[in-house]
Amino acid sequence: MRILILHPHYWPEIAATAQLLTDLAEDLVVAGHEVQVVAGQPSYRPSALRLPAREVRRGVHVTRVPSYRPRERQGARRVAHYLSYFAASLAPTLLRPADVILALSPPPLLCGLSGALARRISGTPFVYVVEDLYPELAHELGAIGRGGLRGLGRVARRIHEDAGTVIAISDEIAARLRAQGLPAHRIETVHNWADTDAIRPSSRDNALRRELGLGDGFVALYAGNVSRTLGLSGLVEAAVALRDRDVQIVVSGEGDARADLEREARARGAHAI
Repeated sequence: MRILILHPHYWPEIAATAQLLTDLAEDLVVAGHEVQVVAGQPSYRPSALRLPAREVRRGVHVTRVPSYRPRERQGARRVAHYLSYFAASLAPTLLRPADVILALSPPPLLCGLSGALARRISGTPFVYVVEDLYPELAHELGAIGRGGLRGLGRVARRIHEDAGTVIAISDEIAARLRAQGLPAHRIETVHNWADTDAIRPSSRDNALRRELGLGDGFVALYAGNVSRTLGLSGLVEAAVALRDRDVQIVVSGEGDARADLEREARARGAHAI
């Protein structure tokens, strides 16, 4: 089967979605499929890193389209990054022959819109992976008002209706999709995964623990995007509640909520590393 995957982030990006997508694409090749990925140039990596527009890596045919790469991933710059990828990737999406298109929800709705256009123009079916519920998430964060919620909500529902299958990454997202009227038989729940051959427990006595001064106690680690969408202030609550016990909570990552999280931790007497 010829599978075309749409997402701005792919290897060697450090974003979690890029790693998961790379694992999936390479495993699909091993399973005997022909896989093409339309991605953008790395944007989480330093701006000097620019990769070939076309290359084959571990059997995956990767096309990287030019897109705006902001130094700070906030507000209008983040939106401009997503829109530039959408515009540059549209022609490869519509012109590249494929048996099925796999589109991921971040950037909000845009890859799904590309998949829906391809289905309507060429008849190519597409699978839509919903990692975040848009536009509800944007409304909850105050990024859009009720008018935007209604308008973008109609776009989201049309994308869901056009997709042959909608994949939810959690049972809760699947339940919300069903509540919005999407038939249950068109929803599949596929949780995110980890390569347990590559990620394995190591010695508790290691250089990073010593560098951070974590001692011999229990360490709870959050590693990933430090985003306002994730409610990470709960980690500060946990750190305050556990301050008298031999427990360390470590946050490793960057994002638009990191500075606020650090300020909250210092204000409440939870040590911020």
